[in-house]
Amino acid sequence: MAKGLESERHLCEAKTLMAEADPQVQLAQCWGAPFKYRLYSASVEKMSLLQSDFNMLWTACVDQDGVADAAERTSLILKPLAEHPEIQDLTHRLEGLAMKVLQVLCQTLRHTSEMPLKSDVMKEVEKVSDCGISEDERERLYRHLTDNLPAMPSDRPMCLVHDPHARGVVAIRSLENLVKHFEDISSLIIGEDIF
Repeated sequence: MAKGLESERHLCEAKTLMAEADPQVQLAQCWGAPFKYRLYSASVEKMSLLQSDFNMLWTACVDQDGVADAAERTSLILKPLAEHPEIQDLTHRLEGLAMKVLQVLCQTLRHTSEMPLKSDVMKEVEKVSDCGISEDERERLYRHLTDNLPAMPSDRPMCLVHDPHARGVVAIRSLENLVKHFEDISSLIIGEDIF
């Protein structure tokens, strides 16, 4: 969660800088290439969606028992999710993806010559669409969760927050959304790599 809070702070800084980077507030046009404001603003918007899906993933995984200290929180669904081979594979694929995408995004925003950005990392960003969960993997994952997660405790109020199966579905959907947002940012980068 600490990394999530840190990313939220960085996202707030990026939103602040976005207002200052708007070409409409420039006093005079310079001879240099214009700043890629459309890429920057669309990427910040996608990163906001990434942040909200991370928060949804966190909320789905952590048991909501009213524990005040985050260090004491438990998770009924995290272990079955983390032990599943498809989730381990997806996590492995996503680990370096965020840094690669952000690195190429920064390179693309800084790039001002009228030639495509030549980069080995750019080739990696073009492969982002291979990171998703296939229909077969998703079906196996949902079946695994159904078989390995306990039923909703009978002593709890009838609420989705206490239903492990519903929380598992939300967690998987959040992971899928995270991959989709990275794909969208990659598409924005590839679309701008003409300049």
